[in-house]
Amino acid sequence: MNIQEAKKLEKSIFETLSKHIKKGEKVILGLSGGPDSVFLFEMLKEFSKKTPIKIIAAHINHMLRGINSEKDEKFVKDLAKKYKTEIRILRKDVEKTSKKLGRGLEETGRQIRHEFFAKLAKELKTNVVLTAHHADDNLETILLNIARGAGLKGLLGMEEKIEHEISKINLRFIKPLLQVPKQKIEDYLSHKKIEFRKDLSNLDEKFNRNLVRSKIVPTFKKLNKNIFETVAKNVKNIEETLEFLDDEAKKFIKKSEDFLKEKNALIAKDFRDSSKALKKAVIRELYKVNTKTLKDFGNAQIDEILKVLEKNIGNKSKKIGPITFSINKNRIKVSVEKKHKKVQY
Repeated sequence: MNIQEAKKLEKSIFETLSKHIKKGEKVILGLSGGPDSVFLFEMLKEFSKKTPIKIIAAHINHMLRGINSEKDEKFVKDLAKKYKTEIRILRKDVEKTSKKLGRGLEETGRQIRHEFFAKLAKELKTNVVLTAHHADDNLETILLNIARGAGLKGLLGMEEKIEHEISKINLRFIKPLLQVPKQKIEDYLSHKKIEFRKDLSNLDEKFNRNLVRSKIVPTFKKLNKNIFETVAKNVKNIEETLEFLDDEAKKFIKKSEDFLKEKNALIAKDFRDSSKALKKAVIRELYKVNTKTLKDFGNAQIDEILKVLEKNIGNKSKKIGPITFSINKNRIKVSVEKKHKKVQY
């Protein structure tokens, strides 16, 4: 990477950061010590010279890699000290916690990170969290979603900005590197002679993401040298299709509710006469409106509900999570468990 390429990369990331971060804001940065988070830290430091912001680094020592976990922690402490940046560190035995909760390591680690971010956000009176997910991560996510049987939403991959309510704190997650391939990140760090830590556990193929990263993504790159540009165009096309379907679903629901004078109610005949794509969009919209999330709600769940609703038989119902879709005569109703709370991430 030469000077001009480095400047061009910086400019594109500064433009992305400008869309999401205002002058004077506090931002929490997930800083692992790896190349991606160190690169984002570097970008934030440069960005803050023109747009003053307060950066608080957040590091979680998952205690999974013995002495290397300790070295990671020391590295980020020294890095923060060098640039006079506030840093908060959480030490948590992820393996022990995952066994206690009966969950996988990846899921447990994500929960611990998110709860730590929420705690910091409350304490620091901010809701902005930046993570260093990049274009390779996004491609891996899309491929994993395909393998899991996700619908169109899953093919969008990660979002540049998304809000999650965690521990009653509404966090705004920003991923400003989603359009940046990992190779460019590493080339930039090499060009600037910036040190970082390597996590060798990323090579452990017992984790699905690592398997996709080491075996599948390199093949895609060989098949299409412009794979990231292609993915970005596909994502844009899918976004436009979903926006249209979501709008049509909202119109359909409103028309039924206005006619029946009842919230969360549909005219069964009109629903059955609609296209399958619209039916799925309506089900997805009703679920999202009533739970505030589409987590763990994909094609398989939608098909289960659709199978019941398409039958011309009354007094049938299907419960998915806290939501029950029921049909009686010419009316489809959606009810929610009274004790349901928003899903925590």
